[in-house]
Amino acid sequence: MPQTRPRLEHLEDRCTPALWGNPWPDATHLTVSFAPDGTLVAGQNSTLFSTLASHPGWQTDILRALQTWAVQAGVNFSLVSDGGQALGVAGRPQGDLRFGDVRIAAGAFAKDVLIFSSPFDPTVGTASGDVRLNSAIWGDASLASRFDLYTAMLQEAGHVLGIGNSSDPASVMYEQYLGPRTGLSQGDIDAVQALYGARPADGYERATGNETLATATSLNLLKDSNGLLSLAANADLTTTSDRDVYSFQAPSLTGGLVIRLERSGLSLVTPMLTVLDASGRVVASTQSTDPTGGDLELRVNGVVPLGRYYVRVEGAGTDIFRVGSYRLTVQSLPLLNSLTNLLTSTVQQVTEPLLNDDLHLNDSFLTASLLPSLSATTSRFDYAYQGSIRDTWDVDYYRITVPNGVGNVMTVMAWGVGKSQLLPHVTVYDAAHNVVKAQVLVNEQGVVTVQFVGAQAGATYFVKVDAAVPSGTGAVGNYFLGIDFGTQTAGLQTFANNQLSTSKTDVTSQMEVRHTSLFHFVLSSESAGATGVQMTISDANGNLVAQIASTNGNAVSVTVTLAPGMYTFRLHAFASGGGALAPVAVRLDGKRSSDPIGPRAQDTTEDPSQSPSGGSTTTDPAATPPPDNTGQPPPADPASSNDEEYWYYWYSWDDGSSTSNGVPPQDPAGSGYSP
Repeated sequence: MPQTRPRLEHLEDRCTPALWGNPWPDATHLTVSFAPDGTLVAGQNSTLFSTLASHPGWQTDILRALQTWAVQAGVNFSLVSDGGQALGVAGRPQGDLRFGDVRIAAGAFAKDVLIFSSPFDPTVGTASGDVRLNSAIWGDASLASRFDLYTAMLQEAGHVLGIGNSSDPASVMYEQYLGPRTGLSQGDIDAVQALYGARPADGYERATGNETLATATSLNLLKDSNGLLSLAANADLTTTSDRDVYSFQAPSLTGGLVIRLERSGLSLVTPMLTVLDASGRVVASTQSTDPTGGDLELRVNGVVPLGRYYVRVEGAGTDIFRVGSYRLTVQSLPLLNSLTNLLTSTVQQVTEPLLNDDLHLNDSFLTASLLPSLSATTSRFDYAYQGSIRDTWDVDYYRITVPNGVGNVMTVMAWGVGKSQLLPHVTVYDAAHNVVKAQVLVNEQGVVTVQFVGAQAGATYFVKVDAAVPSGTGAVGNYFLGIDFGTQTAGLQTFANNQLSTSKTDVTSQMEVRHTSLFHFVLSSESAGATGVQMTISDANGNLVAQIASTNGNAVSVTVTLAPGMYTFRLHAFASGGGALAPVAVRLDGKRSSDPIGPRAQDTTEDPSQSPSGGSTTTDPAATPPPDNTGQPPPADPASSNDEEYWYYWYSWDDGSSTSNGVPPQDPAGSGYSP
């Protein structure tokens, strides 16, 4: 049989319809996790660990691919544990404590793709960053031996960061697998820096750097909240040859020093930590060359009172894992208690404080905090900030100016960070303090995202952040606020635009789902009275799948995975707070946000050029579109070049109102290399 060069084929969409160039809100703190086997991945269980069991060092290969991009830009990845929740489960789009922002899983798909992934999308919640290896390839020794895991993951890491395919064969984003690669091309580096900027040096470097004892950064010991002397530095090893040296004077009375270097939750750096005395003699040292490892800690006894000490931080090993952010802490232990011969205290675990307690100094338009532009720093979001709601009557106002040349689409997003249970609410105002009519894209699980079209360059806007419900555990805490300007809208379809009243309190419609997919719906209502609208989604057996309610004019959203089948959507008007039912306008927007699972079979030994347009010749029964309730099939989709395949189809509402038909997306995302 003649050998054929691997080539890109016309594939069915497997990934979130991508708007390439969407940066992550906080790329300097991205996390990654490996989904345990059994994790639900749109109708099947992940088999990542069992699939790659025969690939030694597979976790390091995957992390190395991510790190290859991170060292070139204002990006950090760090490894966290994965709780095994289903991929795409509702939650924060970044910083969810249950798993990483980038989740690595595996499933069985047709043998026409190695790996596929999803870029950041503000409407899909935790589905952003999902990476799925094809176990049909990587679990088959005869097939897997033809491909290099690191090379395949290099392209998917680029997709995760929002970089599309390239026509340059030198680029790792080239659509065809051309064999093992050793790193990025200059075009790849330019692409990632265009989104996230070049990797900046930390603030401790100064003009002369801090790589030697003579140029060491002096840090002063301060008493912390427990009365113990301590210091801290949040810094970065910016290049593979970077070295950071700090100096400090020991306390006059101390029972020893604990020096800790934290990388967990910060980066994949493999560090070396060394403590030296005033003469430059090494007192203690430790290191790690494992990017999956934890933090480093040294304890120094026999400390000379008021003596000068140095702490040196550098990369261990010889590769790209020498780069990354870290947090250095030095803590002085108290003397032994002479009566009990026990330490009177131990190294204290830091509790989560308020990140930016403004003490109610920005609670009005007049005192609004001015957010500086971030476009020249590591974040390619135009504005990003971590704030705090300190009590039940706190509210934060921020004043921003639209940068020139960034587009007229303003997207504002907020969610709780860390262990915070805050449920934030955001409002956008113009310079005259009038509320701007912004479309709610997301309002669920403590995440809110709104979008306003029509922002003008140089114009001033205000953003107010407060608690959605000013009572309970969700009323206070820390939050992330991100504001970005661009040219692309979220692309939601309008599925319903109805009027409900006492004479018509309910309307229903059906959706036929052709492939398992992640859907995102936004329900909004407007009423002169205290009337709300509830939406329920039920399956063909009448089982409740999802339920949300819009009250007081607030829009809410739900993100839900629907398996193939028929689903009934019911919109029901109800009187809120015991009042009379008033007329209410209800609107339902949404989109299919993820891949249809169930690729058609493909014989990988067949010359791809023999099938039409390079695609499969196998007939998919799902390609036949369902009829609508008039008995006529929906019209052929002009965006589908070969198979007129519909992923889902909306029927008309029972009151006769029409809605958009579901059609295949026109811009398939990161489908990965085709073997």
